[in-house]
Amino acid sequence: MIGVMEAFGQWEGAFLLFLQDMVRTPALTWLLTKITALGDAGWFWVFLTILFLFSKKYRSTGQVMALALLIDVLVVNAVLKNVVCRVRPYDVVEGLAPLIERQVDWSFPSGHAASSLAAVTAIWLTVKSGWRYLPLALALMICFSRLYVGVHYPSDVLAGMVIGVLCGMAANYIWQRVRRSRSGGKTNESAVS
Repeated sequence: MIGVMEAFGQWEGAFLLFLQDMVRTPALTWLLTKITALGDAGWFWVFLTILFLFSKKYRSTGQVMALALLIDVLVVNAVLKNVVCRVRPYDVVEGLAPLIERQVDWSFPSGHAASSLAAVTAIWLTVKSGWRYLPLALALMICFSRLYVGVHYPSDVLAGMVIGVLCGMAANYIWQRVRRSRSGGKTNESAVS
């Protein structure tokens, strides 16, 4: 698997150099370094989860988000990063200059992408009102920012996104099962407006 990732990484490295040489601008760099920081340790999503947990209307959303983020941390940070051990692109791709500090963990998969999509999937599965597009837009910007700042390969981000969606779906499934078992098998409306 590592050999395939290294071969694919050459194309991905060229893409990251393209972003660095052709897309980076001072204004975009300022914006995307701020956006990428929102995903550091998943703090923005944890903060949003806590807000939802204190809201009667969105408490169930907060519960699913908390479970999704917990599953995400276990799968991504405790297992996958330490099994795959993929080196960051700035350590491999000649000429690639990261725009933020060197990261202390492995590259694959992107934890920022995984936590963002885990939280957003939980929101999308439990909230039906139009405001759910806002966290989705932010999550996608965080994912792109990881490429822009030069700390992840595209496959790291795509894998993180897929894993995040799966974590959000798993959390919602578990939460629904627990909720049904507590209510004696009766199903309540799972989504709020």
